[in-house]
Amino acid sequence: MSWIRRGALLLAIGATIGATIACNEREVERVDVRAIAIEGHHECASCGMIIREQPSPRGQLVHRDGTRAFFCSLADLAAYHDMPSPHGRVLGAWVEALPVELDPAAHDVAEQAWIDVNAAHFVVGGAPRRVMGIPALTYESADDASRVAARSGGRALRWQEAMRALGGAH
Repeated sequence: MSWIRRGALLLAIGATIGATIACNEREVERVDVRAIAIEGHHECASCGMIIREQPSPRGQLVHRDGTRAFFCSLADLAAYHDMPSPHGRVLGAWVEALPVELDPAAHDVAEQAWIDVNAAHFVVGGAPRRVMGIPALTYESADDASRVAARSGGRALRWQEAMRALGGAH
């Protein structure tokens, strides 16, 4: 094959790859990455339990292709978050923020306000075992998380630290 033909072939391959990347970027722009209410009988993407029957805090995430996954516990969310998926990378993840006055031992299945995991403050350990894995609670403010951690014997952490503590790969 001549150098001219090789050059033309490489240009064609490059153009195809570029078009594919541009198409995928447009696809990402169309994905709704906001948290949504958990309606119906969604199953936990990790363990299969019915989400609405489990106490908060629960989690959810959305993949690059728009597929949503829901979780009955933060430990299940952490375990799932970094696993390879045919749905593409994770674009956003949310957890329910608990009111500071809510008793961590209560089996409260009411849906709480959803917040981005990067804005959340976590308390890992110290609380009674919730549903699956290491007990973890979520709060909107660092002060709330610190108060709950102090009275429960848990640790107040941010998302990356909480993921490691809960067994995620972060």
